[in-house]
Amino acid sequence: MTEPAAVTDSSSESREVDTEDPDIAAPSAEEQQQDAEAAQSLREYEEEHANIWHGYDLDCSDFTTRNIPITGSDPNRLDRDGDGVGCEQ
Repeated sequence: MTEPAAVTDSSSESREVDTEDPDIAAPSAEEQQQDAEAAQSLREYEEEHANIWHGYDLDCSDFTTRNIPITGSDPNRLDRDGDGVGCEQ
């Protein structure tokens, strides 16, 4: 068994958490697949537009990828509804 990890919560109280807690489920295979697909979409997006990102007004029609994860700023307003996914299908 591993040593419990010290955790500080929002009230700044330190408490110990068992890192092998059986009540905390690992991500399902479906969740892991969704995460992998989102990460791949982001990598493709960044590779496809790395050299034209700044200084251009891009639209979803400029991309072959859909459902692009948007983190941080969204200067081209690809995520119109602000849910973190751009160019949604």
